[in-house]
Amino acid sequence: MIHSDRGSQYRRYAFGEIWEKNHLQHSMSRPGNPVENAAAEAFYKTLKTELIHPNPSKTKAQREVLLRNDLEEDYPNERIHTSLAMTPYQYEQRLLQEYVM
Repeated sequence: MIHSDRGSQYRRYAFGEIWEKNHLQHSMSRPGNPVENAAAEAFYKTLKTELIHPNPSKTKAQREVLLRNDLEEDYPNERIHTSLAMTPYQYEQRLLQEYVM
């Protein structure tokens, strides 16, 4: 499932073909209701604030390395989610202990 706002780029035929080809379902927020996509909006705000804007002189390839490192290492292991009071990795470990053992 892919959830997005109602941006024209997501309503283009080409995107529909990609989703259909990969057996993905597309969900869109209702018009004029950004709260439905609040988590994604917050994520992109943080991404731009912490990675994109502080590194304007980086090349696209350098930004991709920064992004990959942030998403694969820093974010899951270091960023504490306020709603969980722990990192995603810690939450995953807790779930594994509860349900696997």
